[in-house]
Amino acid sequence: MGSSLLYAQGTPPAANRGDKRFQFEVGYLSNSVYLGRQDSVTTPYITPMFTYYHRSGFYIDCSLSYLPGNAARLDLGTIDLGYLFQAGEKWSGELYLSKYFYNDRSTAVKSSINTFFSSSLAFDASIITLNGGVDIGFSSGTDWFVHYGISYPFSWGEEQRSWSIEPSIIAYAGTQQFASRRRLRRPPPGFSSISISGANTFNVLDYEFSVPFTYDTDRWGLSIYPTYAVPLNPVAVTLPNGNTLFKEALSNNFYGEVKLYIKF
Repeated sequence: MGSSLLYAQGTPPAANRGDKRFQFEVGYLSNSVYLGRQDSVTTPYITPMFTYYHRSGFYIDCSLSYLPGNAARLDLGTIDLGYLFQAGEKWSGELYLSKYFYNDRSTAVKSSINTFFSSSLAFDASIITLNGGVDIGFSSGTDWFVHYGISYPFSWGEEQRSWSIEPSIIAYAGTQQFASRRRLRRPPPGFSSISISGANTFNVLDYEFSVPFTYDTDRWGLSIYPTYAVPLNPVAVTLPNGNTLFKEALSNNFYGEVKLYIKF
């Protein structure tokens, strides 16, 4: 059966409903990319995470993301509360609410968002899995997003030791007030009054192609999430007279995340 999780959003590994366990993981993200957008400075993260899964399907986790390199610092803390569910043999899904605590010096594209809600639903159509959902991002304003896509799951092995790979294509659409707030808090020198055009328009924001791979045992596991993102519809910074000061530079990018986890 296909996974109910959309890997590009970085949601935690799913526990089977009926399981009750703790899980500790350490992950490395090569660059903090959000909806295909990235800062001019690469933002990698080393992230330890602790998760508790309840047999009802609820889980709670907390994590700290460390930014290595010359600007070494704790850049982000996160608390997630989620619910994994199964409806028959074909439908599965997830709801989760995340609270972000970004460092004031963070350059991550997502750093203006302080709270995030996501809902995902998947339908196992035997050959492929259909994924979709609605997300809400809260910053100084509110952004609405939808995501939809298809994946093709493969899995093999035994219950105590299994392998899976799930090539997927996912599209994200929504508004971009999160970009507006981030730009406006760092206005260009000499300009006290600027605005962001396109931030309130609902557009397709990016397409993401990924091939998540997971090796899972009854005690530990390894997950690898390589992603190629194609961003669309850049916002533009405009002056009071309507002239464009500059337009957001977008380019296709490749990034990946590796997670090693243990269960107890």
